[in-house]
Amino acid sequence: MMPPDSACDCTRSGLNCQSENCHITEVTWKNFTIIIRSCGFQSASPWRPTYIFFDAKGNEVWRAIGEIDPQKVRDSVKTFSMGFIRWLSFNFWYFQNPPWDSGISPPELLDFIANQPAGRAIDIGCGTGTNVITLAQNGWRVTGIDFVPRAIQIAKRKFKNISVELQVNDATKLKGINGPFDLALDMGCFHGIDKKADYLSQLSRVLAPGGHWLMYGFFKSDSQQSGSGLAAPDLDLISSFGFRLVSRKDGVDKRERPSAWFLYRKGLDTAVVE
Repeated sequence: MMPPDSACDCTRSGLNCQSENCHITEVTWKNFTIIIRSCGFQSASPWRPTYIFFDAKGNEVWRAIGEIDPQKVRDSVKTFSMGFIRWLSFNFWYFQNPPWDSGISPPELLDFIANQPAGRAIDIGCGTGTNVITLAQNGWRVTGIDFVPRAIQIAKRKFKNISVELQVNDATKLKGINGPFDLALDMGCFHGIDKKADYLSQLSRVLAPGGHWLMYGFFKSDSQQSGSGLAAPDLDLISSFGFRLVSRKDGVDKRERPSAWFLYRKGLDTAVVE
């Protein structure tokens, strides 16, 4: 074992590590190839992902080790959108312990499971699969999606003896996802999405008539504020897509922001909004 402060080949070059504890994610974005690699060879220190960006000709154009500073990325590679930087930031969190990934299913989901017959469920923004496991263990046939490849990588390691479908996907597109689902679970995905109408259109498409949408989110302090969070117009938008509010439970999140659990039901005669 190498000394804690020594760098393995992964940290030095980002490409040549042979350690069995080295994990790699490779994605393409526009004309760039991004390799995200982390190595657990340094047992006494946290795993630090290495991000390496290559242009269309294979030339390295930018690299970072550890946490990403969004502004530095934008300064280095001007064509990166803030949405893409957000995606990278979420990938980084999953090389550590994301504060939202408690490993415990919430009582609101457990209550729903206890009072509804098992059917088909989709977990939108499933992370590392905690709630996918809970649903599957209670007889549900589950599909879990997340836009972060690293989260799905981790989730797949948990499901060696459980039959579920896990995939990287965009909640506003749901490519290749077909319903009907009896339950859509969303713990903190909808409130962070810019294209909420696209999300709701896809949700309406895959959710069965009479199906339920169990959603958790925190609220913005100001409805005009940019960034993540729910606002009154978002709730109006949900209603316009034919989702009927069954129940609402208000509270605060770990950062003392107002938040709520919502249970919606899709109308039996709701048409899919294109």
